[in-house]
Amino acid sequence: MLHDLRGTYVTFLASKRLTDDEISRIIGWTAKRVSEIRARYVDEARVVISLVERLSA
Repeated sequence: MLHDLRGTYVTFLASKRLTDDEISRIIGWTAKRVSEIRARYVDEARVVISLVERLSA
């Protein structure tokens, strides 16, 4: 469960535009792990939001 909470916090921090290095120092993970979380959840969410905005216009 703690691992899931940290992953959620990583996505929150990434959405606030913190770098992978900054997040890794806060969370205690490697920057590579943070980058994987960002690629899977944060960047994907941005793509979906962008698509919805363009289709709604």
